[in-house]
Amino acid sequence: MTNFDKKELLKIAELSALKLYDSEIPSLVEEIKKVLTYTEELKEIKHCKNNFPENRNKNILREDIIKTDVPENILANAPKLENDFFVVPPILNKKQN
Repeated sequence: MTNFDKKELLKIAELSALKLYDSEIPSLVEEIKKVLTYTEELKEIKHCKNNFPENRNKNILREDIIKTDVPENILANAPKLENDFFVVPPILNKKQN
């Protein structure tokens, strides 16, 4: 099992700007532990390594279409805007020690 705990969940929630209720924290921790444990088990399966189709990076469903207009309802959900851009807090310090 992984070492994922409440402290890590709360840190992720803070970085993601998610509000969690105290009642849901224990079940979320357990669910995330199960997912992490399962991914670790998958890493151990030899047949999963390097066993991908050749066209794995090819979009076979549709052409990519660039849309430059952003609907107002999406921008309305932003906690902070500047010139029709989302403003996000910096996550890295400019100065490296």
